[in-house]
Amino acid sequence: MAASTPFAAGRDADVYGLGADRVLRRYRDGTDVTVEAGFMTHLHAAGFPVPQVHHAAGADLVMRRVPGPTMLQALVARTIEIGPAARILAGLHRRLHAVAPLPGAVGGERILHLDRWPPRPVSCCAATYPRPVTR
Repeated sequence: MAASTPFAAGRDADVYGLGADRVLRRYRDGTDVTVEAGFMTHLHAAGFPVPQVHHAAGADLVMRRVPGPTMLQALVARTIEIGPAARILAGLHRRLHAVAPLPGAVGGERILHLDRWPPRPVSCCAATYPRPVTR
């Protein structure tokens, strides 16, 4: 069961802890997470660093908890410098563009992430995750 108080919040959703290894992200406006969960599942299966989706229904998305600082936090703490951070972001974009289209994509449409900037990625376990969820 999710905690009654979110431990993090974004523009559109609140994040609740579900134990040590999972979180629940719930969209405040009731946005259906089915399409997003499909993208994340496809990306995870392709080896792209996104949290594994465990369950998706209605406005609720249960996924692996990704611990660690955001890239912005790491930059401010000076645990990463701007050059390596920029290379990480560029590398994530290259890797994303190399992922095969979703089955049924029209004309080879690719996945495009338009919200990739330092407050988003989370560093964990020597991997950098495009941050759909907070730490």
